[in-house]
Amino acid sequence: MPQIKEYNRQNSGPGVVNPTLIQGSDISGGAGKNLQVLAGAMDNVNDYMAKEEKQRQDFDTQKTKIKETLDLNEYMQTMKMKAPAGADGFADQAKQELDKRKQKLLDSAGSDYMRQKLDLELTSVHGQAFNEAIQFESESRAKKDKSDVQESLFRTKNAVRMNPALTAQMIEETNKLIDTTRIDSTTKEIWKKQELQDIRQNEIRGWIDINPVKAKEMIQGGTWDKELSDDLRNTLLHESNQGIRALDIEKNRSKDVQDKLLDAEREERKDDYLARMVSGTLSANEVVRDDKLKAADKEHILREMNSSTFNVASRTDPGIYNNVYSQIVDGKITSDTEIMKYLGKGLKASDVQHLRRELNSGGDNSEKVFKKGMDDIAKGMLTKSNGLGFKDPEGDTQLQKWRVYFSEEYTKGKASGLSAKQMLDPDSKDYIGKDLQKFVRTQDQVMKSVLGRVPVGSKAETKVLKPWEKAKETK
Repeated sequence: MPQIKEYNRQNSGPGVVNPTLIQGSDISGGAGKNLQVLAGAMDNVNDYMAKEEKQRQDFDTQKTKIKETLDLNEYMQTMKMKAPAGADGFADQAKQELDKRKQKLLDSAGSDYMRQKLDLELTSVHGQAFNEAIQFESESRAKKDKSDVQESLFRTKNAVRMNPALTAQMIEETNKLIDTTRIDSTTKEIWKKQELQDIRQNEIRGWIDINPVKAKEMIQGGTWDKELSDDLRNTLLHESNQGIRALDIEKNRSKDVQDKLLDAEREERKDDYLARMVSGTLSANEVVRDDKLKAADKEHILREMNSSTFNVASRTDPGIYNNVYSQIVDGKITSDTEIMKYLGKGLKASDVQHLRRELNSGGDNSEKVFKKGMDDIAKGMLTKSNGLGFKDPEGDTQLQKWRVYFSEEYTKGKASGLSAKQMLDPDSKDYIGKDLQKFVRTQDQVMKSVLGRVPVGSKAETKVLKPWEKAKETK
């Protein structure tokens, strides 16, 4: 009889029984039983393989779930950054994307078991992502609503301050607007209360702008007490007092401006009357009927017109002009009357006009200091002795010409917007003093004037003293 070879499997899977040697002589006896044992061992192998496959599919399902979770996180963050204000339709768009992603992943499953397992896991992951999308859209809408309301409220508050009569209407419209926003009711009520107070304080500030006295009475009378905190009420009361003070200041400032305008107009009229008085075309009745002139100005003009000694000088006396100018700069002459008394007595009408303009030029103390400094420089260059020890006989005339020139240039500069510093600072391109040299005569011109004024035949004619010789003679 044939003999079946011995089979001994090593390292077999768990639960598999190693078969024993089956002798050929045993087939007819215990072979049936041994075959049953072998069949059972094969079933155990199949169970093992099935378990291995299940574990692999569980692993793949978990791996797919984690990957989808991370991919969805990146996708959602990207979509949030791209979402417009309000994120309208964000959740619907996310739902469509989630459905497509889930179906794609299910289609890729290798078995019904994995498909069912993956379907369960993805439902959880995608459900969380969809809830996140709904929350983001809701928060974005609320944020946009709040931004839109705040923009509207900004304009509302400005409108109420400009026109307080709009207050009641705008409060009602604002409450309706807040009620339609997509935020919770508690937040809405808090918001409406805050905005009511803000609108009210702008209303009160509007009344303060219009009539601070009346606004103060209304605040003190408790008109708005129900809608204002104590601190805000005190703040607005303080602002009403400020408004009252500002009103008084503005009235005084307006009066000062009007007074200055009237003074400027009077100066122009006085200049005109002066010129016409000189030419003989001014009527005394015209002066009397001029309501814009002050009584003192009228009296002075009439007195000059009636003066028997009034005479218009044909030439300017530089000495008198410079003396009056210096007194103005030094603050010793303070009224037109003190200038007018020289009209026809060393000053022409144009001289008086220049000097009056200088007197009324205004300016603060620093400006006056700058101008005096410029005038002192001019006097030093034009009237003091030169390097040869001679004083220019025409120095007073040149100084008078310079002062007229300076006054005209300074007036034009101020009219064009230049400051005192720009016109009187040696480092400025608009420095008027750079033209002073034009009025300084040369040594030859001075010597000719000196010699021209020496009497013929006199001792001084034959010998012009040198500075050191002059110094000896004076010892």
